[in-house]
Amino acid sequence: MSEDKQKTILVAEDEFDLNSALCTALIEAGYKTVPAYNGKDTVDIFLKEKPDFILLDINMPIMSGIEVLEKIRGYEEGKTVPVSIFTNRGSMDFVSDAVAVGGMNTDFFTKSEFSLDQIVERVKARLS
Repeated sequence: MSEDKQKTILVAEDEFDLNSALCTALIEAGYKTVPAYNGKDTVDIFLKEKPDFILLDINMPIMSGIEVLEKIRGYEEGKTVPVSIFTNRGSMDFVSDAVAVGGMNTDFFTKSEFSLDQIVERVKARLS
């Protein structure tokens, strides 16, 4: 990466193997990653680490991705952090709820439609 400060990505995904694969791909692309495996930990880690970007699974234990997004957007430092919400669901019926709490600095995708490389490229594009 050409920037002096390494960007930190919070990877909120409860499936261990997918979380690990996402973190590995992002590390190889030059990012620092911080994994979270449930909604509560995602909020706690966000407050501690102040990441530059959040990859957020919609189906998280303890607190859903929508609830996490609402909490994060409630903090001053969370109002502008870019978030990509992803899902395994066949439908994107949660999008209107997510836009309502997440605002326009939030985007969405279905996991099955993207490879790890494409997700990394999506993160790069959102951070540029």
